[in-house]
Amino acid sequence: MRIDGFEWHEAIAEKIEEKHTVTTEEAEEVFDNDPKVYKRGDRYTALGRANNGHYLFVVFAYENWIVRFITVRDMTKSEQKRYRK
Repeated sequence: MRIDGFEWHEAIAEKIEEKHTVTTEEAEEVFDNDPKVYKRGDRYTALGRANNGHYLFVVFAYENWIVRFITVRDMTKSEQKRYRK
């Protein structure tokens, strides 16, 4: 998947940092570390890891090679199992 950049809405960035303790940098790093990406309608999900080893579940939109983050959270145990396969 070609990615030319990332787009964040300020409210989403604040929410994931406060509620899920995930930084925007960690979320972006997922795409540098061979994530598993799934398409669901007009949205995508990714299972991946940040450089610090944080397992993350990412929901995003993808258009014109830009990733627009919708939400990011820790993976559940079952998602971690699926990611490791």
